[in-house]
Amino acid sequence: MTRWLTTCLTTCFLAPLLLACTPREMPAGPMTGPPRLEMGAGAESGAIVASDGARLPLHQWAPPEGEAPRVVILALHGLNDYSVNMMDESGPLLAKGGALVYAYDQRGFGKAPNRSFWAGAETLAADAIAAGRLIKAAHPGLPLVLMGESMGGAEALWIAGSEGPLPFDGIVATTPALWGRAYMPAWMQDLLWLGAHSVPQLGFYGAAPGVVASSDDRALRRFGTDPLTLKTTRIDMIWGVVDLMDRAVAALPRCCRVPTLVMTGQQDQIVPRHAIQAALAQVPTGARYTRIDYPDGYHLLLRDKIREKVAQDLLDWAMAAPHLPATAP
Repeated sequence: MTRWLTTCLTTCFLAPLLLACTPREMPAGPMTGPPRLEMGAGAESGAIVASDGARLPLHQWAPPEGEAPRVVILALHGLNDYSVNMMDESGPLLAKGGALVYAYDQRGFGKAPNRSFWAGAETLAADAIAAGRLIKAAHPGLPLVLMGESMGGAEALWIAGSEGPLPFDGIVATTPALWGRAYMPAWMQDLLWLGAHSVPQLGFYGAAPGVVASSDDRALRRFGTDPLTLKTTRIDMIWGVVDLMDRAVAALPRCCRVPTLVMTGQQDQIVPRHAIQAALAQVPTGARYTRIDYPDGYHLLLRDKIREKVAQDLLDWAMAAPHLPATAP
């Protein structure tokens, strides 16, 4: 009787409270005007102003003075990161090799609006496509490559399999976050659901003991001390990222509408190897798809000690990608 009464009380009183707590999402607001590109001087080159008026800080890395760029790269950072921290090492390397690199702070990160809150996969992808169109228009005649790291890589791969016209001539995903629910144990899925629907505001410290994201200690220290990187992650943001990873995995059988490069590291301790392998196995035979898998690469490939090789491989591919055939063989 006591056990029955306890179960009844829990069902009658706790369940409604759990249902009332849902993951919080802060997507784009009502349209106030067309997206626009604000250009400035120097590295901090303005902003992408979205259709709802949200200002997403934009930075650029240009080739040496007097050298014309041969390709334009638009970079999407990963979870808890932001544009400048992501590209601190690789931005100058790519620019020196002939790329004009742009990167902006995505909603919820860096200096963008609604810091620490998840904007939703649709909003993030719409921002990336809008930014791509603006940058493509600003540099007519130059190939434009969308490059995403980790969470940004999942966005890029979802976009690569999406419908509708794209402004990108190629897509690059470095160590994409492809740890979808299909590759998670049931207990982990259950805990994530419970947390996101009971205490969505609960924050988790970003660094897990013993988990190494890069072979470069300097890059790791900067990530940990930079005031603009997020040090704790709301559980409803994690829930949103997992939703994004699910979408990216589901899009892989439709890959790739434009030439796509996936760069992975065999030492990645963030995204499980089995998830990466299983997800990428869904890319159809004959797709315009290339994979480079680095034996010594960690999760943050563009910040690793092997970053010069990674950057050169990326440049070599990016400058050839627009010339690949328009349809898969």
